[in-house]
This record gives sequence, C-alpha cells and structure tokens, in this order.
Amino acid sequence: MRVFLLVLVLTCCGQDGADDGPRQIFPYPGEYDSATYCEYVFDAQYLMYYDNYFVGDPFSPFLYSPQMQCLFFFEAGENEVVEVTFDPDFEIELSDDCKYDYLEIRDGRFGFSPLIGRICGNQSPGKITSSGRYLWMLFETDDELEYSGFYATFRFIPAPTRSTPEPQECFFHLSGSYDGEFTIKMGTDLVRKEDAHAPMDCTWQIDMPEDNKILITFPLFELSSVNDCEENRLIIYDKYSTAKWMMREYCSTNAPAAMAISNRMFIRFIASNRSSYNQVEMMYTAYTDKPCLEEGMIVCGPYMCLNKSLKCNGRQNCWNYPFDEEGCNNDQKGSTKTVNTALAVTMGIILTVTLIVVVVTCRHSCLRTREKAKAMASRRKMLNQQVQILMDGENVEMNSLGERQSSANGKYPGSRTGSIADGVPRTTRLSSSSHEFPMTASQLKDYERIMDSELGFEPRQKRTSLMEPESPWVRANQYNESFRRSSANPLHPGKEVKVQF
Repeated sequence: MRVFLLVLVLTCCGQDGADDGPRQIFPYPGEYDSATYCEYVFDAQYLMYYDNYFVGDPFSPFLYSPQMQCLFFFEAGENEVVEVTFDPDFEIELSDDCKYDYLEIRDGRFGFSPLIGRICGNQSPGKITSSGRYLWMLFETDDELEYSGFYATFRFIPAPTRSTPEPQECFFHLSGSYDGEFTIKMGTDLVRKEDAHAPMDCTWQIDMPEDNKILITFPLFELSSVNDCEENRLIIYDKYSTAKWMMREYCSTNAPAAMAISNRMFIRFIASNRSSYNQVEMMYTAYTDKPCLEEGMIVCGPYMCLNKSLKCNGRQNCWNYPFDEEGCNNDQKGSTKTVNTALAVTMGIILTVTLIVVVVTCRHSCLRTREKAKAMASRRKMLNQQVQILMDGENVEMNSLGERQSSANGKYPGSRTGSIADGVPRTTRLSSSSHEFPMTASQLKDYERIMDSELGFEPRQKRTSLMEPESPWVRANQYNESFRRSSANPLHPGKEVKVQF
C-alpha cells in the first residue's frame, strides 16, 4: 500500500516550477514520420534544372492523396521577394476554418512566421507576394474526400525599396552528422553583438538522414527569468515548425530530454530585452528503433540503435545510460583524469589549510612564550630585590654580637664594619633599595610563600619565627658572621683568601 501511494504521489506531482510537459517516455517503437518525403525547396539552383511550376500533389495528377503533408519552401536571392500565382482551377475540400484539408501560407521561413492565409474550397487565392526572401506553404489533407487540388507558378522578383533595413535573421541549420552540440550563445553573439539587451528570436533546424529520429538533451539549462515564459522560453517542434507540431516548451529550472518521431527538429529560443542572462547547452543524436537490422548500427540499451560512428566518441548518446561509452579507453582516461583532478584539488586545499593552521599556531606560541619570558624576568627581578632587602636587613639587625648600626637619619641600617686579613677596616654599604624598601614581617611571610611556590614545596602550616634560635634565617646569619671572623684571623695566614660579598 505504501509503495502504491508513493508511486501515485510521484506521478501526480511531477516537477516543480512551470509546466515543462510530462516526463519523457520513450516513443513507441516503430512510429516514424518522415519530414522530407514530400518536401520541395524552390530556389535559384532549382530553377537551373526545373520549371517554375508546382502542383498540390506531385504523386497524383488527378486527385490529391489522403492523409498527405507536403511542404513547399521558397527562398529568393538577396534583395528579392517571392511571387506565387495560383491557377483559377483551385479545389480543396471546404470546411469551417479549413480544419480538414487546407493550404497554409506563411510570410517567412518557418511555420510560426506571420500567417498570410489558410485556404480551402474552390476560390483561388490568385497572386501572393512575400515581404522578404522566404515563403512557406504546407498542404495537408485528411483521410476523406479528395479533390483536384491546385496548380501554381512562382518567380523571384526584385524587392521594393525599404525605408528601414530588414531585421537580421537568427537561424542555424545543423546537418551532416549523427550527433552534435550547440549553445544559446551562438544566437546571443549574433543578435546582441552591439546591444546586450536586444530581444532574441533564434531558431536551430536539425536534419537527419531518412529513417532516423532525433534525441535532444540539455546538459545545462539556466534562464534569466525562471518560470516566466513571456520573458524567456525554449520551444521544440517535431517535423514542422507549427503549433500543431510543437512538442515542448521550457521556461523553468530544468529541461527533460525530448525525442522527435521524424528526422527533423526545430529549436526556437525567445528572450525579451529584460532577459539578459541565459545559459543553455544542447546535444542532439540520431537514432533508430530496435531491432538494429541495418549494417553499421550498434545496440544502445533496450530501445535504441545508434550509428557505429558514435561508439566511444566521448559523449553519452544513449538515452538514460552511456551504453555507447562502455569499455572505451577514453572513458577510463576521462575517469582517471577526473579523479586525479579531484584528488589534486583536495590535497591542495588540505595543504593550504594545514599551512595556515601551522603559521597561526606558531605565531600564537611565539607570542605566548615571549610574554611568559617577560613575566618570568620581571618576577625574578622582583624576587632578587626582595632577597637583597631581606639579607641586608638580617645582616645588620641580627648578628652574633648584637650590634645595631644605623644610617645617618637613624631609621634604617646604614653600614656594617668588618676586618680582613690586613686589618684594614671595610665598610659595606647597603643598596639604595634597602634604604627605601625595608621588609616588614608581613612582606617576609609573603616572600616565604612565594619562594615555597617557586621551589615546588608544600606550604607550611606553621612558620618558625625569624628571631627564634631554630630559625633558618638566624642560622644563616650566624654562619655568615663566623665566616667573617675566620677571615679576619685565618688559620693559614700564608695563604691569600679572597672573600666576595
């Protein structure tokens, strides 16, 4: 039940955006309609070999054939127009709006060019003259009630003087190959060469050999105004460029593949002056239906046959899966090249990020090390000053003789006397810092705590007083005083003793 609901939702919802038609389903095998079976092109070269007349049905001189479609296309030379004169003996099945049998005449190259008339009945249209170089006629009949049709002559005459130049035609004819690629840029470069915002109306006509159909895919499809078909749209025609033969109209974010059942396809792209950014890439392929009985054909999946020249050409010509590129060296090389490129880009990104991280980390580490060194130097200087203050104060106030020396102002210890081997008195003066920063008991306790922390000792819960006999500071002062006395009366007077304070 869940699978059924999922399939139902996917079938009903379709794709987002504007209506680009149904999802592509492979056309019925065996269905083919030739676009060139009854087609006549009248130009200057034709007149070199043939007469300048034509009839509605060249295959039936008396009554035209049922279910017939015959195209007459006229192309005059430069600065010429087309003139067609119909014989008064004119007879086509009459109906409302000429919906059964009719002759449709267009003033231009295509079936969507301006309509001159849709004619049926027994009233001859007489003489018809085009406004430009091209004239398009399509004679179509149903399967009932055939008549005699028509007979006409044509000629190319000088074009009348124009007050304004004829607009530039944007048309491209693609033929002679079983596949090919093209882009909208071809039309953009032609029409918008001087004005980047000029409106566009360009058409590509694709012709394939008889018995071949046409598949077209869109590797890239980006329109300037998404879901706005009035601003920009792409139209696909099968066989004839008329509304009746229009297959698809794309104006949203994607364009599914399209398949013609004839050997001719028209691609028309229209864009207003406000639609300036359009990127569309197209690839077309000629194919036939299975079974692949003709020589020189290869099997391409469950439906298609391709010309063997398309095998291993570096493009996916098969529908939905690249059967034509399997087992090809260029496929392996292309895959390897793609993988190598991806690896190179990835490694480049990784190395760049790693280098940036290393540089930032090293810089941060250097800055922290420099700051830490400055802090340690400042702290060491402060500790040295405190030690000097402490030692100077202890040496003056706590000596074994109990003497107290004072400075001139009587507040701070000023000097202490001693003797050396030659009996000359020596005066040792305290640094100016000891005079200015005497250490109090509170500062001394702080200093002891700092020294314990620097040396990694556990803080002592009970500190021995500096004035008690067991105090390490008292023992250190006694040792220093004993050393000075021994220096004054040495046991070996013959030896020179150097004392440094």
